[in-house]
Amino acid sequence: MPDPHEPPVELADVDVDEQLIEDLRAGAQPPSHDHVAQHLAALRDEVNRCPIPSL
Repeated sequence: MPDPHEPPVELADVDVDEQLIEDLRAGAQPPSHDHVAQHLAALRDEVNRCPIPSL
């Protein structure tokens, strides 16, 4: 459930891979589990480098 104190995520805030969508529509295989896991790990590392504001 989203945090009611956080602003909603706008679609413009989401990085959409238009080429991937087109490839999948054309019948390409979706990314492998390992590829997705590596991408998520890179995102996690990027988030962990962000400073955490004090509350």
